Amino acid sequence: MNLRYAAALLAAGILGACRPEMPTTSTITIDLNRPTVAVDRDLYGVTSEAADGTVRPDEWSADMITNGSFEVDGPSATDSIAGWRALTTGSALTIDARAPLSETNRRSLLVRGGVVADVSRGAAAARGERFELTCYLHGTVGRSLTISLRDSLAGRMLAEPLRLTLPDAWTTLRHTFTATDSVCGATLVFETDSGASFGLDMVALFPQKTWRNRPMGLRTDLIEAITDLRPRFIRFSGRMMADDGSRRVTASEYTRLCQDLNIRPVMIKADESGPKYLMDADLMMTQSDLFTSDSVGRYSSSATYADAFGTSGTDDAGTMRAAVGEAAFLIGVERRPGCVRGLSYTPLIGTPSTGGLLLAAMGRLVRTPSYYVWQLFADHRGRRLLTTNVTTARKPLLTYGKASVAVVGDAFAVESADTLRGNSSRTYNGSLSARLMRKMNGASGSVRLRIRDNGRTGALRDAIVFELTDSTVCLIHESGTLDRVLAGPIEIMRSPGWMEAKVECVDEAICGYINNVRVIEAAAPSRPSLVAVATSDPNSGTIILKVANTTQHDERTALRIEGGSVATSAHIVSLAAPPTARNTPLQPTAVMPVIRNVRLSRWPMVYVFPANSVTILTLKMQ
Repeated sequence: MNLRYAAALLAAGILGACRPEMPTTSTITIDLNRPTVAVDRDLYGVTSEAADGTVRPDEWSADMITNGSFEVDGPSATDSIAGWRALTTGSALTIDARAPLSETNRRSLLVRGGVVADVSRGAAAARGERFELTCYLHGTVGRSLTISLRDSLAGRMLAEPLRLTLPDAWTTLRHTFTATDSVCGATLVFETDSGASFGLDMVALFPQKTWRNRPMGLRTDLIEAITDLRPRFIRFSGRMMADDGSRRVTASEYTRLCQDLNIRPVMIKADESGPKYLMDADLMMTQSDLFTSDSVGRYSSSATYADAFGTSGTDDAGTMRAAVGEAAFLIGVERRPGCVRGLSYTPLIGTPSTGGLLLAAMGRLVRTPSYYVWQLFADHRGRRLLTTNVTTARKPLLTYGKASVAVVGDAFAVESADTLRGNSSRTYNGSLSARLMRKMNGASGSVRLRIRDNGRTGALRDAIVFELTDSTVCLIHESGTLDRVLAGPIEIMRSPGWMEAKVECVDEAICGYINNVRVIEAAAPSRPSLVAVATSDPNSGTIILKVANTTQHDERTALRIEGGSVATSAHIVSLAAPPTARNTPLQPTAVMPVIRNVRLSRWPMVYVFPANSVTILTLKMQ
């Protein structure tokens, strides 16, 4: 692992004896007497897909031009095309299909005056760096064309410009620019004589320094960041059709990259669909026991890879709070090997507004707190899962929201619905009643009575649901993209005529009623203060303990080991920061892992886990 660990004060997480006047609030017990099971060492990987399933292979390409083949339908205005804009107010841009370059590429860009392409998406320009330009062009015979690499305002020159005479037929152009200055953002400018027109197509600008210096290859900064994650696989689509006219990264290129990194290539099939775990940080924390409490295998999907994971698109995206929530969920996954075949964070590359493992901004890739959690978890796997018991406080998740009724299919008719209490979006105690009738026995469909519904969708969704089908009822927590069953399904008697269904929430209690008879109940979802998992590595003789502290206070925790002993030293990696802390292009190292080696005063011992933190302790067995 190639981490740059920041220096930090050792004020939190000090090892030592517990003072009598300061009792512990949690206990973690590792039982070495219990049987162990093999760790799924192939759990963590990366994918080229976004959280919504779209494919953006151009983000992996080192090509710095967007829409270089002009295949995107842009606005009808004459001053901008997707990825391109007019150089001056007197310039005009038009998508031209009258003189296609080829039968497979029938659209080109017709320019009068000048045009600017923003090339800052791929990477920053560094002094002395060389860039390879390729394109097809034609224009007014005898007129001159100037092509230049400039700053983000299309003003200051960053390299010696190229001047040429326009040909009357499509002609291939290749040229190398050498940057004379360093900038975070750059533009590629084409400018001709006043009144002259020219056509462009298949424009590409690559740095000479690509991954392994392969011509028109992959981004070096991205592949280096992926390498540091130590993924066990790369998932990519066999379709790989970019929709913005950018260069397509082919399946063979992904396969070759996997060979470079000595990892497994996994092609996503067109009809393949796996589970999605997209939700905000609090919901991630409440679902940390999803798999360990799943006695019937309802949520296990070991045959397929997860399609999406993370907090992207939520208010927490990119923050330390998101990283802690994701760590809590991942610990739950690790506590039950095989429940998920493979996880990939989505998206791999995002923006400050959407979140991702990496943020693309100001010509660079910024590693987020979520990136460091993914890196640390992939790098501290162990080989055998140990029995780990955690005694800790839990805080109920009582969501404010409204009430609603939704009918799916043809099984039910709804005559009326009445919110007895809780008709305000700022209420979490209340009930919802609905008068229902089954249309026919055995009909498909259901009716959902929602309460504490925040009214949002996708990863932001949060509601309590009383669901009725033709023969069963259950209570469900709609948690982001996940429907988690809190209780049920329970079979109910089929009865003719109309019936009254009601769901009621009173603090932590959730109950479902039919004709004023309670038929099902459950407790509200809750967030544990600490989430932990321990593994061992017989080869190195170590115990690896991962802990996420989801609270906003330090958690004094008793650490115990049954059936063995450990040495009086520990290797500790900690990621801790305020909940809203994030890494930005201007402060890319605001949140970083801190590593230290310490001596233990005694065992059993007390460890203080910092507020809002992820900690990994590596202990040497004796």
